[in-house]
Amino acid sequence: MDDLDLARRVSAMVILADPSERESVLQREIPLDRFARVLALLPGVMAATIDSIVARDKRHRLAVQGVLRTFLQESK
Repeated sequence: MDDLDLARRVSAMVILADPSERESVLQREIPLDRFARVLALLPGVMAATIDSIVARDKRHRLAVQGVLRTFLQESK
């Protein structure tokens, strides 16, 4: 399994994990010698995963965008 495949697998596991378990998923699933390379790929892979989910329905995309915009406004 190459780094991109591993990042895809780990990103799905992180998305499905409870928030309190996400760090342990990263530590458990990514070999230490590949950790930095795979970790660098995760944001792009997660964004692609979300894009593929919301691309099927415009309402879902708008809902996710609304939630993210609200988060960004609140976090300023």
